Amino acid sequence: MVFGSGAFIPTSLLPPPVAKLAFMTPYPWLVYGPASMLATPAVAGWFLMPQIIWIVVIILVLMFVWQRGLRRYEAVGI
Repeated sequence: MVFGSGAFIPTSLLPPPVAKLAFMTPYPWLVYGPASMLATPAVAGWFLMPQIIWIVVIILVLMFVWQRGLRRYEAVGI
Protein backbone atom coordinates (compact mmCIF):
# COMPACT_ATOMS: atom_id res chain seq x y z
CA MET A 1 0.00 0.00 0.00
CA VAL A 2 2.82 2.43 0.79
CA PHE A 3 4.49 1.79 -2.57
CA GLY A 4 1.23 1.94 -4.54
CA SER A 5 0.01 5.09 -2.82
CA GLY A 6 3.02 7.14 -3.84
CA ALA A 7 4.26 7.66 -0.29
CA PHE A 8 7.54 5.82 -0.94
CA ILE A 9 8.15 6.90 -4.57
CA PRO A 10 5.89 9.40 -6.38
CA THR A 11 3.61 7.52 -8.74
CA SER A 12 4.47 9.88 -11.60
CA LEU A 13 8.11 8.71 -11.48
CA LEU A 14 7.21 5.08 -12.16
CA PRO A 15 7.62 3.64 -15.69
CA PRO A 16 4.50 4.39 -17.79
CA PRO A 17 3.10 0.81 -17.86
CA VAL A 18 3.53 0.45 -14.09
CA ALA A 19 2.06 3.90 -13.44
CA LYS A 20 -0.94 3.11 -15.65
CA LEU A 21 -1.49 -0.12 -13.73
CA ALA A 22 -1.08 1.66 -10.40
CA PHE A 23 -3.67 4.29 -11.32
CA MET A 24 -6.25 1.55 -11.91
CA THR A 25 -6.11 0.71 -8.19
CA PRO A 26 -7.40 2.90 -5.36
CA TYR A 27 -3.96 3.25 -3.75
CA PRO A 28 -2.54 6.29 -5.63
CA TRP A 29 -5.49 8.34 -4.46
CA LEU A 30 -4.46 7.91 -0.81
CA VAL A 31 -1.27 10.02 -0.98
CA TYR A 32 -0.48 11.01 -4.57
CA GLY A 33 -3.97 12.41 -5.31
CA PRO A 34 -4.23 14.76 -2.31
CA ALA A 35 -0.62 15.91 -2.76
CA SER A 36 -1.30 16.66 -6.44
CA MET A 37 -4.46 18.57 -5.54
CA LEU A 38 -2.43 20.80 -3.22
CA ALA A 39 0.06 21.46 -6.02
CA THR A 40 -2.60 22.23 -8.67
CA PRO A 41 -6.03 22.93 -7.15
CA ALA A 42 -7.58 23.61 -10.58
CA VAL A 43 -7.56 19.90 -11.41
CA ALA A 44 -9.06 18.76 -8.09
CA GLY A 45 -12.19 17.46 -9.83
CA TRP A 46 -10.14 15.06 -11.94
CA PHE A 47 -8.50 13.67 -8.82
CA LEU A 48 -11.76 13.35 -6.90
CA MET A 49 -13.59 11.46 -9.66
CA PRO A 50 -11.58 8.18 -9.33
CA GLN A 51 -12.10 8.28 -5.57
CA ILE A 52 -15.85 8.64 -6.03
CA ILE A 53 -15.86 5.80 -8.57
CA TRP A 54 -13.94 3.52 -6.19
CA ILE A 55 -16.32 4.37 -3.34
CA VAL A 56 -19.33 3.46 -5.50
CA VAL A 57 -17.69 0.22 -6.69
CA ILE A 58 -16.77 -0.83 -3.15
CA ILE A 59 -20.28 -0.04 -1.86
CA LEU A 60 -21.86 -2.09 -4.67
CA VAL A 61 -19.57 -5.05 -3.97
CA LEU A 62 -20.28 -4.74 -0.25
CA MET A 63 -24.05 -4.75 -0.84
CA PHE A 64 -23.75 -7.83 -3.09
CA VAL A 65 -21.62 -9.74 -0.58
CA TRP A 66 -23.88 -8.73 2.31
CA GLN A 67 -27.00 -9.99 0.52
CA ARG A 68 -25.29 -13.27 -0.38
CA GLY A 69 -24.16 -13.66 3.22
CA LEU A 70 -27.67 -13.06 4.57
CA ARG A 71 -29.04 -15.83 2.35
CA ARG A 72 -26.56 -18.34 3.77
CA TYR A 73 -26.75 -17.19 7.39
CA GLU A 74 -28.15 -19.66 9.93
CA ALA A 75 -28.59 -18.94 13.61
CA VAL A 76 -28.67 -21.86 16.02
CA GLY A 77 -29.24 -21.65 19.74
CA ILE A 78 -30.78 -19.09 22.01
